[in-house]
Amino acid sequence: MENAWKELQPKNIYQGRKRSPLKEENRNALLYLYQPLIGGEALSIYLTLLTEISLETGQGPEGLHADLLSSLGCGIPQFYEARKKLEGIGLLDVYYKEDPSLGACFLYELLEPMSVKQFFMDSVLSFLLLEKVGQRRFDQLVKHFEPKKLSTEGYQKKTKKFLEVYQFNEASFAADKQQIEKLEETFTEQAITKRLPEKSTIDWSFLTNWLQKKHIDKPDEPTIKQLEMYQQLYGLDDLALGEKIVEAYDFTEQKISLKELQKIFLANPVSQSSTLKVPAENLDSTEIKKVESAPNHGQLSAASVQLIKEAQSVPPMKYLESIKKEKNGYVSKSETWLMQELVSRSGLPSSVINVLLNYVLVIKNQASLGTNYVNTIANEWAQQKIMTAEDAIAHIKKKSQESAEKKQTRNYSNTRRNVRREKLPDWVNQPKDEKKISQEKQAEIDRRFKEYLAKKEGDN
Repeated sequence: MENAWKELQPKNIYQGRKRSPLKEENRNALLYLYQPLIGGEALSIYLTLLTEISLETGQGPEGLHADLLSSLGCGIPQFYEARKKLEGIGLLDVYYKEDPSLGACFLYELLEPMSVKQFFMDSVLSFLLLEKVGQRRFDQLVKHFEPKKLSTEGYQKKTKKFLEVYQFNEASFAADKQQIEKLEETFTEQAITKRLPEKSTIDWSFLTNWLQKKHIDKPDEPTIKQLEMYQQLYGLDDLALGEKIVEAYDFTEQKISLKELQKIFLANPVSQSSTLKVPAENLDSTEIKKVESAPNHGQLSAASVQLIKEAQSVPPMKYLESIKKEKNGYVSKSETWLMQELVSRSGLPSSVINVLLNYVLVIKNQASLGTNYVNTIANEWAQQKIMTAEDAIAHIKKKSQESAEKKQTRNYSNTRRNVRREKLPDWVNQPKDEKKISQEKQAEIDRRFKEYLAKKEGDN
């Protein structure tokens, strides 16, 4: 476990931020769906920060973590662990800077929770909720939030159209169109934080025709997104994906069952026929500067080139299976869920995800993928806009070099601090003053000394 006290101190400054007010419909998702996953302390952090944020400016006042901890009634370790849960599930972005006068300063940007509909359509989050609360409570939540089917039988729709009620001057509208369009961009959620996922390679024209021969219509938008995630994760061709669709198709309901599709992929993972020789990159290499500035593979090490080629050509799930096979291990169910989340939510290309897998399992020699650890890295890389395998390798090497330099500085500092400094007695620097004796006393001493010498000579 990370040492929270190394990462955070009560004296550190913080400020909460949120780009727009929390939507009321999403507040229900936060309380009923997110809370079982993140826990009460994490929810308290989110809501406490939210109450501090001004609706006009989107910012809260700067304060000390000590005051925040006092309000929450928890310590640094509990706060840090709860904060990580918010980060990992996509409710909080953390920014850090070192101020010359104030020291460590943190920005806590609260992110909008998914709506209830988006939450239940996210297979990973739905599964985690099911595992956490159990089938009975899960069914209760689904029933509580599912759209209600209200009958209008016997009634005729009489609703007025917009233009039947509201009229406006088209010439004035055209004159203000540019300003209105600019305003639309300002309030578009995708323009704020969203990152486009990796482009799908599915030939939907071919696949749709093939499915129609099986008496299956083209999937709806949520199902298409799920299928594109599987295609990117497993590297399936169009026919292989089509066969999975047929297997998961519910002919009674006449739709593809996403739950059944999930079971199929969990029960029958796509195996890799040959084991890759995955290179363990030397992060302390002297080629760090070359990697950061290299425009092509010619300036990279042989291991880097091999890693990049494999990262670009192998689907993430097959890459993971290959590493596990080489280490005589296996891919767990939780790792499969984590991989699906990485592909569907991180926005990272497959090649970058593969480099991340190599870093965690090969370089760091972890036995398995830790959810919090992997999500922390993926979040950082997404925020750093790392979109190629080359950038990922350069970033890892740079971080490793910085870590080595800090460790070297810390060891040198500790060595100096541990040197034992003996306190010298006062007489070393301040010798005692000798007292002068009288001439008579000196003469008496000399006389006795001569008698002693004479006696010694007589004895000889």
